[in-house]
Amino acid sequence: MSVGVEPDKQANPLQIAAFSSGLGFFWCCLFSELTGFAAHGENALVWWNPIACRIAFFACFALFACFIAHLPFGMMGDRVRKNATALVVLSAATFVATGIAGAAGVVIPVGTAIARDALGGLSSACLLFLWIPLIAKTNRQTLIASLSVSAILGSGFSLGLKMMGDPAACFFLAASALACLGFSRLLKNSSIGLEKKTSDLSTNQADAKGIPLVQSRKNAQLSWAFGIVNVIYGIVFGVGAGNLLQVNQGPAVICSGALLLAIGASAAHLFAYRSQGRVQQSTVLRMLFPIFVVALVPMSFLSSEGALFVACNLLILGSFTFLALVSIAFEIKGANERSASPLFFVGMSQTTLSGGMSVGFALDLIPGATGVFSPNVLSAVALALVIVLAILITLTQSRMVDAQAEADAAVAQARAIAEQAEQGRWKTRCAEIASDSKLSTRETEVFLLLAKGRGTEHIQNKLGISSHTVKTHTYNIYKKLGVKNREELLDLIEEGK
Repeated sequence: MSVGVEPDKQANPLQIAAFSSGLGFFWCCLFSELTGFAAHGENALVWWNPIACRIAFFACFALFACFIAHLPFGMMGDRVRKNATALVVLSAATFVATGIAGAAGVVIPVGTAIARDALGGLSSACLLFLWIPLIAKTNRQTLIASLSVSAILGSGFSLGLKMMGDPAACFFLAASALACLGFSRLLKNSSIGLEKKTSDLSTNQADAKGIPLVQSRKNAQLSWAFGIVNVIYGIVFGVGAGNLLQVNQGPAVICSGALLLAIGASAAHLFAYRSQGRVQQSTVLRMLFPIFVVALVPMSFLSSEGALFVACNLLILGSFTFLALVSIAFEIKGANERSASPLFFVGMSQTTLSGGMSVGFALDLIPGATGVFSPNVLSAVALALVIVLAILITLTQSRMVDAQAEADAAVAQARAIAEQAEQGRWKTRCAEIASDSKLSTRETEVFLLLAKGRGTEHIQNKLGISSHTVKTHTYNIYKKLGVKNREELLDLIEEGK
């Protein structure tokens, strides 16, 4: 992104701890579904049940993300927030019921398991988008650290969940969703270091009133190519995760999966932290080509029961974490820089990525359903998609970069015009107050500097007067304006704007 923004401050450890703890439970829910969570008591005779459940999960995740992306004002109102909360609670209740049924030895019908995971997809999407407005208010360093640390915690939580016996795993998954929801509600109503950009009045107004969907679409300038790229990446991720669902997941595979997820999160942190916003998102997408080639070429020839085949799919799994975290970080900062809604940016990205993953899982049904296709053929198809993807990005990259540059320039120009207009209104308001309060010429000069937030030392140097004189003028100004301190003076100015 090329639009200039405020220099990033240092990461806020308190925010990172709070946000990582809450978001960690979201990643736990997502990773558990991605890598295969089957409650005790499900009909194990139906081989396609686990894959069908994941198709339902990611399809519903994509549907809710699409709904969020198209909110009229780019923000979740009270009604949407309450409905999202209800969905999370309902989903947690279904997993508790599943755990109880499994403990009682009741066989869970296939349709019930699919419906449960479909509700789980809606619930997980609700959790993510309840958190987006919170982390979008942090500075860049805190955002990156919170996302990566939370994903690492989530991989550890999901490892513990899969290693524990049923029905404890069901109860833990339900508790994770409720904990994630509880953290989001707690932090939404707290002042735990959330930065309020009081110097940027237009930003504050946007936070309060939202950003219209039309404006978000105009400022975001999302390319159709990015949508296609996300869908194809999602298909590859879905194929890889689906392959893992059909192998014997012993402790070694489960632990390796959690480790690769954590490594992907760590790589995302290092990349996003060091890029300093200078890297285009298309560059991030191209970075995964070599990894996919390394993973998919051997998979096209290896036995689906071999250790190397499993290792290649685990490599794809770690790539998912990297892309998901880097994309969310890019999209949130891009939305802030382009005066667009973060919910729109992230929602559109998650719609295409999750939708593609649902298609990828569906493709994994073909070998078992037809008896003709094999996982090797499916891997070759995924490799062909990656090659098409590489060609697509190569051909469209210059146009995508130009479109982004034009969008950034347009937003920068609009922001400069708005700031000039704001400064004009501010000066007019200060002149009116000085006139109405009958401030002297020198008091007016001091008042204007006070209104800009200048301190005593700056004022005395600027006007060539002593600090005692500055304090005397300040006292007289406060008395004439009927205020007691600098905050009340600024409030008085803002009241008339």
